[in-house]
Amino acid sequence: MSVLGPAWFRFRHLFPSVPNPLVTFSLMADAVLLIVIGHELVSRRRLHIAYWTVGPAVVAVHLAELFLSQTRPWLAAARVLLGETGP
Repeated sequence: MSVLGPAWFRFRHLFPSVPNPLVTFSLMADAVLLIVIGHELVSRRRLHIAYWTVGPAVVAVHLAELFLSQTRPWLAAARVLLGETGP
């Protein structure tokens, strides 16, 4: 589930009218998690322990990506990793 965010984000070029693709595709990835949780609750009437432990972590990672991806330290680190110089 954690790799769905970047996987959905790769479709951003196919949907240029999406105003903020990072937010939209991260929410789509989390929606898949919610669908699976809903299916589990309806079909088995209980939730597996993995959804209680890993589910919130996956959502937390996506939220961190959303909030940190545009900060100066994050962008500076990305420039260093890409070997770019300049402001």
